[in-house]
Amino acid sequence: MKFYFSVGMLPPEQYLPLAKAAEQAGFYGAAVPESIFYPRETVGEYPYHEGREFLEGKAFPEPFVAIAAMAAATERLHFSTFVLKMSTRHPLHVAKELFSVDAFAPGRVTLGAGISPWYEDLVYCGVAWEGRGERLDESIEVINGLQSGEYFAYEGRHFRFKELKMCPVPKKRIDIIVGGHAKPALRRSARLGDGWVSANVTVEALRGYVRELQTLRRELGTEHKPFRIQTMLSDVPVFSVDGYRAVHEELGVEEFIVSPWGVYDIQDMTLETRLGLLQRFGEEVIARDSHGG
Repeated sequence: MKFYFSVGMLPPEQYLPLAKAAEQAGFYGAAVPESIFYPRETVGEYPYHEGREFLEGKAFPEPFVAIAAMAAATERLHFSTFVLKMSTRHPLHVAKELFSVDAFAPGRVTLGAGISPWYEDLVYCGVAWEGRGERLDESIEVINGLQSGEYFAYEGRHFRFKELKMCPVPKKRIDIIVGGHAKPALRRSARLGDGWVSANVTVEALRGYVRELQTLRRELGTEHKPFRIQTMLSDVPVFSVDGYRAVHEELGVEEFIVSPWGVYDIQDMTLETRLGLLQRFGEEVIARDSHGG
């Protein structure tokens, strides 16, 4: 199994020491969320938690900047955006940022891509709310097309450009895993993605999503392709190696995102406390999993 720790809503000054400690504790990677801004008023509801007030005043550095900083401070730690609000961005810019980070941390980056639940995220950034799903589809196709380093042209509804190529490009192709729990997101993941990533879900809900993804992949003829599932679980105790093993053995899930200090209504903690929790997770979960204990 592979374990990522989430840096969501943590003070930015804690990112680097936590990344170093996580690497030493045996974590596979760090999951880096995105929040562009906090609107005073919004027309939508946050889908994964009751209310959104817990987000106010919490720091969310630009994901690629945070990843580059943590990558420079570590040697083996991997990074996954959890998830990038791709529909708010132009895929040429995303590709340039993604490939640039990979150039300094080759093979250590996964692009988790999704659609923001906030109407304001798109509209305030000058992007229409309508067509956001199709826009994400095209963005994934553009980034995949550019990864070869060869000339690539694209003609879509939202993005159009003549032949161009980027340099640098990844020596090893970067996986794109798709976030979202709605049926269109699951279908997008099965059709275009190298995997799927979930927010905080119960094991029972995860079972349903995994079954749906398996069905969709058979229907779409993509079941032969490698497919990653990355998840954060709400009802498995964070330090329960047996809980993760049970999910892994039943559903084949190998990648787990954890937050030893809480997920949403995150408490203020000293750096030393968080370092201790990472070390504890390494000893009680990662080491036991590695040794079969």
